[in-house]
Amino acid sequence: MLYPSFQCFLGQISLGGSLQLKTLRMICFRQTNIVCYARQNLLSIAPNVETLTISSLNEMVNTPMLSSKFLHLKLLQISLVGMAFSRAYDYLSLVSFVDASPCLENFVLAISQHRMGHASILGEPSHDLRQIPQQRHAKLKSVTITGFCSAKSLVELTCHILENTTSLDCLTLDTTCHPSCAVTKFDKCHPLMDGDSLVEAQKALLAIRRYVLGKVPSMVKLNILEPCSRCHAVESLVSTAKLS
Repeated sequence: MLYPSFQCFLGQISLGGSLQLKTLRMICFRQTNIVCYARQNLLSIAPNVETLTISSLNEMVNTPMLSSKFLHLKLLQISLVGMAFSRAYDYLSLVSFVDASPCLENFVLAISQHRMGHASILGEPSHDLRQIPQQRHAKLKSVTITGFCSAKSLVELTCHILENTTSLDCLTLDTTCHPSCAVTKFDKCHPLMDGDSLVEAQKALLAIRRYVLGKVPSMVKLNILEPCSRCHAVESLVSTAKLS
């Protein structure tokens, strides 16, 4: 298993310096499995981290379930780019980070992928959804997932959070593959919203209605973002072109 090249730099931080780290951003452009690496090793380097951002361009290994805890972590942001990470990657394994952070208040998961290669939840019986041992989250208030798709393991992650969080105020599910789908300064949508992305966005919306909506407590504000009207116009043109 390969770990990020910055491992050596983190290892050179003095014990006193690492204990003072409150904010940490981990980005990897060439190596693999930075999320896995952070879960396995970060506590020994920065045990008091409060804000953690992890960006991975090549995640091939699921995040392991461990007993160690991030006792001070309040904001967790994980970015996964699907051009390289394995289609077999299990989004539900990210529960390892959430469950290990009893003080977590905000969780942001950003997914960017050209094609959704994971197994879709659509067509699956609801009783086939996996469940893991319950871990109650009493401080988690806001969860945002951008690039939300119909991947079964991602729906399972969302349902796990909803079923085990007593403090949640807001859940945002963005089915576009770019945070600002609407309109660019050139009066066009982001180029990643092609025909296939639009079809997957519609599948994601169906998955939300079928598997997520019924689990959202009445006191939780649910924000569902979908492709804009210009995107749908492009989708119609693509469909017409395929039929002609």
